[in-house]
Amino acid sequence: MLSPWQSFSARFRSAGFSATAAIASLAIILAFALGDYVGQSRNKSPVEQSISKILAKNPTPPKRNVLERAAIEAVLKASGDQWANYFPKESVDELNQSLEGRYSGIGIWLRKNKTGILEVSNVQPNSPAARAGVLVLDALIDINGVGMDGASIATAVAALRGNPNTSLQIGLERNQEQIRLKITRESILNGDVVAYQLAPNIVYIQVSAITGQVASEVAVALNKYSHKGGIVLDLRDNPGGLIEVAVDLTSIFLREAT
Repeated sequence: MLSPWQSFSARFRSAGFSATAAIASLAIILAFALGDYVGQSRNKSPVEQSISKILAKNPTPPKRNVLERAAIEAVLKASGDQWANYFPKESVDELNQSLEGRYSGIGIWLRKNKTGILEVSNVQPNSPAARAGVLVLDALIDINGVGMDGASIATAVAALRGNPNTSLQIGLERNQEQIRLKITRESILNGDVVAYQLAPNIVYIQVSAITGQVASEVAVALNKYSHKGGIVLDLRDNPGGLIEVAVDLTSIFLREAT
C-alpha cells in the first residue's frame, strides 16, 4: 500500500507535462502582473503616489478630486505668482456667469493682497453684501466656518456662489476687528456701469468690473450725456475681467495704434 506522499508523487508524475505547464503558466502570469504593477508605480508622480497612499490608509479618506485640487493650489502658491489661480469646471461656469453679467451670490469681487490674504476688491451697489455692510479691503477669513487662509480665489468664489434665497455666514477682518455676517444669496445682475452728468458738459462714468456688456454700456452713456468738457472715468477697485472687452472699452477712448 502506498503512503500519502508516494500516492501524491505518483499522481504528479502521471500528470507529467500538464502539471509542469500549468505551474509555468501561473509563474508567467504572476510575473506579468507584478511587472505591470511595478511599471504603473514607476509611472506615477510623487504627488500621485502620495494621494494614493492617503486614500488607501486613511480610515475616512477625502475624495480624490479634493486632494488633487489641494495639490494644484499648493503648486500655484509655491510658484510665487499671486495672479495664478486654478479654476475647476464648476468654478469656471460660475465665473463665466459673473462675466456675462448674471450670477447668484452676495455681490462681491475678491483679490489677493501682497501678503496672499483674500480681500474684498469691490462691492456691488444694492447687493446683499452691500446691505450687510461688507466694505472694500475687508479681509475674508472664513466662509461657513471653513478657513480661507491659503485658499485660492476660485475656492472662495465657489463657496460664495449658490442657489438664490440660501444663506451663508462669512467671517471678515477690518482694522484688526473680527466681523461675522449672515447673508442671503440673490440672483444678481452686475450693473457694472454707473454714469451721470457730473457738471455741464462733463460726464462721470464708473466701471466696477470688465464684464460682457461694459463697453456697449459705456458707449450708451457717452451718447446720452454731454461730455465736451471732459470725462471722468472711475476704475477704482475694478478687479478686471474679460480682456477682449477691455480692448473694446479702451478703443472707445484711444485712437488705433495709440
